[in-house]
Amino acid sequence: MARCRVIDPASRGRAQTDGQQLLGMYRRHGLDITLANNAVESGLYNVWQTMSAGKLRVFQNLRNWLSEFRLYRRDEKGRVVKDNDHLMDATRYLVVSGLSRAAIPSKYGTKKNSSFVMPVINFFKR
Repeated sequence: MARCRVIDPASRGRAQTDGQQLLGMYRRHGLDITLANNAVESGLYNVWQTMSAGKLRVFQNLRNWLSEFRLYRRDEKGRVVKDNDHLMDATRYLVVSGLSRAAIPSKYGTKKNSSFVMPVINFFKR
């Protein structure tokens, strides 16, 4: 089974409650986990491309995701407003960093570069 574990880069910081790093804690427990790419502008473009191509769809019953998506915006200076955007960040991390880690072995792959195929992401279908 493929493992797709990426984590918010902020996990490197220390928690206010116990001073432990979440990333380090997960790794000590044996999880193969990678920091997500946190590039906002290129990440947003990749999400837009993936959604426009129909490779990422949103189920209409994912109301929290859709609510965040509707409120996602830029301020008067063109910067993304970082307010109530956790699901948007997670979607960006999935598209930019998670898909390559979710690659699964192909049962038809025989060529050198064809042993892995990208799974079709269709968990947001109408």
